[in-house]
Amino acid sequence: MPRKWPGINVARMGPRGTVPSDHLVQVAYSIASDHVRTRELRALAKSASYLGAKTATVVTANEEETIAVDGVPVRVLPMWKWLLAPLGEP
Repeated sequence: MPRKWPGINVARMGPRGTVPSDHLVQVAYSIASDHVRTRELRALAKSASYLGAKTATVVTANEEETIAVDGVPVRVLPMWKWLLAPLGEP
């Protein structure tokens, strides 16, 4: 399934899909502002709880960090780094 990026659909293709089934991927240009960060991470936590996801990644333009949201580890990565990561790695 393609990942939406401003005006571009981005996908990492692998033999069994793009990411593990217990992993969520959220795309946001930036989560630097408190308002956007709260909105994006709240939606991610709600989705993780509903879907039973164990890990998550937020793909951004330039930001990188690791945080926990309601007990779910979340990696924040720039798009280029996410695209170059090995396919078995979220």
